[in-house]
Amino acid sequence: MRVLPLLRVRVRVRVHTCTWGVDADHGHACDVDCGRGYGRKHGGCEASGGGSQVFILDSLALYNPADSREAESIIERVTPRLQHANSAVVLSAIKVMIKYMDLITSQDVLKALYKKMAPPLVTLLSSEPEIQYVSLRNINLIVQKRPSILAHEIKVFFCKY
Repeated sequence: MRVLPLLRVRVRVRVHTCTWGVDADHGHACDVDCGRGYGRKHGGCEASGGGSQVFILDSLALYNPADSREAESIIERVTPRLQHANSAVVLSAIKVMIKYMDLITSQDVLKALYKKMAPPLVTLLSSEPEIQYVSLRNINLIVQKRPSILAHEIKVFFCKY
């Protein structure tokens, strides 16, 4: 797989090729255009179980942006994936965001990103026990790297007795 300068990622998914690009001009929020006539008919890759999105997000996590502006642009495109129903997509989006935050120097931008990331992390804790376990392991690692992400959500981790 190749990541081109415009962040156009081409991935072979089942029987068609899906393109999820930063430079898409399709006017819809997900910026997904599926080739061979699949695009608007089945809702793009949004209609899939999320496996293709996880693959694309993991590929983006391996990409190294050139500068802070490019990192912010990618994070802006990945942020809507925080509301996805599939927890793997949410965790992959968080992985991309955490990696790219290292390049961002503006404290205001970082604080805004922390506010966007906290609710999805807390929401993952109200799902099945297996997902809770994986989420807590990931939250542990995230908080070690960025302690202020969950500063306002600390009440969620208190035990009720």
